[in-house]
Amino acid sequence: MITCDSMTFGYGKRPLFEGLDLSLAPGAVYGLLGHNGAGKVEVFGRVPGGRSAGYWPSA
Repeated sequence: MITCDSMTFGYGKRPLFEGLDLSLAPGAVYGLLGHNGAGKVEVFGRVPGGRSAGYWPSA
């Protein structure tokens, strides 16, 4: 189980997300929808264990 409570992140004065609560069950499949630049990939980059090295492109 991956759980985040009240996660907040942004760049400078521009918040990408504020007060995000997230719970992901093992083995479940999830989708995250949003506009380009909305911070979808950033959410999983900030969650410990949220990125799989085999899937995400290297930066």
